[in-house]
Amino acid sequence: MEGHLDWQTQDQPPIYLKFFLLSLLDKILILSLWLSQLMTKPLGVKSAVNPLAASGAEDAEQLEEARNNAPLTILTLGRIVSLQDYEDFARAFAGIGKSLATWTWTGQRQEVFITVAGSDGALVEKNTKLYDNLLLAIKSAGNPRVDVTLETYIPAFFQLVANIKPDPAYLPGKLKTEIERRLREKFSFEKRQFGQPVTYSEVVSCIQNTSGVIAVDLDYLFRSDASPVLSFLLGASIPAPSREAISAAELLTLDPRPIELNIIP
Repeated sequence: MEGHLDWQTQDQPPIYLKFFLLSLLDKILILSLWLSQLMTKPLGVKSAVNPLAASGAEDAEQLEEARNNAPLTILTLGRIVSLQDYEDFARAFAGIGKSLATWTWTGQRQEVFITVAGSDGALVEKNTKLYDNLLLAIKSAGNPRVDVTLETYIPAFFQLVANIKPDPAYLPGKLKTEIERRLREKFSFEKRQFGQPVTYSEVVSCIQNTSGVIAVDLDYLFRSDASPVLSFLLGASIPAPSREAISAAELLTLDPRPIELNIIP
């Protein structure tokens, strides 16, 4: 991967910093003080360095992402009128992976509350370039008389314990690996939406439809911030009018810790 970073001072023309990255990871954001190689060396310049870390970057879109994102800029045409426009505008902004716009009340004043998530589930923290640029763009494209609150989403997780009766023709170890892969794909950041609950039936269906599974029985299905119980519905919250501080939307995904899958005869 190759890129350029422009750095201009008051008395000097732009200095172009060139960097190369070789990594097994899908993406790397450059840390501060990492760049030091000049493509061109203006007279009098001995060295250069990037004072700030990079942020808000994302990989090129995959085909499915491109299909979903292509209409977004056309829907708003660079301006914000409706509540849906706020959501679409934020979603189309570079570095944003998901967005949700809702009406809320602050005292007796109605406002738009926008929950956002960065690419691949990254938090969009306040006082970062991505947050500041997005909020500025929203206010510039929208009605200046409409108050807007922008918050990063709240990651939430759930866990499960399942008993699996396998087909004798399948190796239990490989079967468990495939079940976990399917669960992590179905309940991943990319596949879930803000406020979307997780149900007992969709977890069982995901496991049962794995080739090599004869039967499945769940012992536990619970949110990671609660005690282990067998629940049939795991909720995820979205912003709602309140006299107290309003919380951003939750995104409920499968806990990254190992899944307990027990093979039974």
